[in-house]
Amino acid sequence: MPKGAEKEIDDILLTRYACYLIAQKSTYKRKICMALRALKMNILRIMQRCAVCLFNVALYRKISRLQKILRKLNVA
Repeated sequence: MPKGAEKEIDDILLTRYACYLIAQKSTYKRKICMALRALKMNILRIMQRCAVCLFNVALYRKISRLQKILRKLNVA
């Protein structure tokens, strides 16, 4: 057939089992996609918690440094 040509195809009759297999395959893919989406969401939540923890650690270190400086100046 030449490139870009179209060919008419007769209707195809599928057995019940063939239809069942096609449905199972699409259901399986959908389940995998849902599981991956849930996994991505969990990873995102964990990353957000880590970011908050890292922010808190950095903030604690800054406060500690300021307290040391104030102690040296005998202000605190």
